[in-house]
Formats: sequence, structure tokens, C-alpha cells
Amino acid sequence: MPTKLRLLFMLLLASALMVSTGTGAFAHRLLLEHENGVFRVQYDSGTPAARATVRLLDEAGGVLWQGLADGQGRVKPPSLSFTRALADDGLGHLAEYKPGRAVRQTPRPLAVFLGVSFFLFVAGLGRYLQTKRQPKELKR
Repeated sequence: MPTKLRLLFMLLLASALMVSTGTGAFAHRLLLEHENGVFRVQYDSGTPAARATVRLLDEAGGVLWQGLADGQGRVKPPSLSFTRALADDGLGHLAEYKPGRAVRQTPRPLAVFLGVSFFLFVAGLGRYLQTKRQPKELKR
């Protein structure tokens, strides 16, 4: 198979794989939001993190309060002055909330675009380096 045709085939195959598996991502983040005295623990897909542990911490890192989220991922702690809150779903996902700090998240389409762009850049760089190493007679 000619080199250009093989490269085109590989790009089409990679694109098809990304599109076909794009709806069922296995990696996700845990998010911890606080509004009106209630914490909501959820994954970035919107699924509640039921039974996640939420801890309120003081400045020294000591635990002021600890509780479990309900089936909807909500937990209402007592009114305490805390410096940060941590959520742990017991599966290795952790989230942190600090009062007064705005949480910025990269929009999912932008994150996907940046990830795909990175892999295409690496593939293009590899292709460039490969063609640069070939003798001039074989470059046709």
C-alpha cells in the first residue's frame, strides 16, 4: 500500500474510533459544589456520587465535620466556618471546594478538541521526522 494511502487510511480509522467511542467515556471527574448550605457531589457527566464522603476542614487541615452524601449526591452539614471541603467517592475520585473561590472548568468540547489536536500534532511531527530521515531518492 502506498505511504500516502496508508497514512490516509490510518487517519480515517483513528477518526472513526474517536467518534464511535466518544459517547462512552470511562474517565470522569468528581465535582463538589456548594449552594445555600448544601453540598452536591457529582461526576462531570451529571451523575450523582451517592454515598460519597464529604469532610469540612479547618485551616490546620483538621476535620471539623464528616458526612455521607445521599442518593442524589447531596449532603447538608451543620453551619460551620470551614476553609475547605473535600469529597471522596471511595473509588479514587477526589474533589475540593474552597469558599469564595470560583471554580473554573474547561468546557468538554474544548477539552476534546485540545486532546485530539495534541495527538494529531504528535502524529504529524512523527511523520515529518520520518520523511526527513529518508534518503532523497525514496521521497517520491
